[in-house]
Amino acid sequence: LSLPYPEENTLPSPEKIGMFCAAGEVPEWFKGLVLKTSVRASVPWVRIPPSPPNIYFYQVLKGVCFMANFASSVRFQVKTGQENAFLEAVKKFDASQHHGCISHQVIDAGNGRFQSNVVWENEDAIAAARPNLIKFLDTLRPTLAEISPELGVTDPISGTIVKE
Repeated sequence: LSLPYPEENTLPSPEKIGMFCAAGEVPEWFKGLVLKTSVRASVPWVRIPPSPPNIYFYQVLKGVCFMANFASSVRFQVKTGQENAFLEAVKKFDASQHHGCISHQVIDAGNGRFQSNVVWENEDAIAAARPNLIKFLDTLRPTLAEISPELGVTDPISGTIVKE
């Protein structure tokens, strides 16, 4: 077994420790001796495990990295007794069929109130998907009640994600 620092009472300098760990990682050796003993702070066969994998790094390697920076949200009021029909129609929305759609969630807020949230790769993705989204919304219309005279049956909003 060959150790980088074979002398029992010596430890690597902070500069050399940096060679053994990435920025922000924990070095394998303490930077100083423990108390007044002149014994190494850790034994050579004990290693500190690395940090959990960097998901972003692996996404880059796989070529699936994206910056989720745009979202759309639509609030609905479902007609009394139409909740199941609405949910069945919503389950037919397939995010993978819309280029640039990263995720889709539907929130049941109770009393017939629902909210659909979609995360997009960018604003261009939602703009390209808009005609198909309108067609999908048309399948939901028979189940929807008017929210208000100003809004109609939907209350949409979209914009840049400012915090994830």
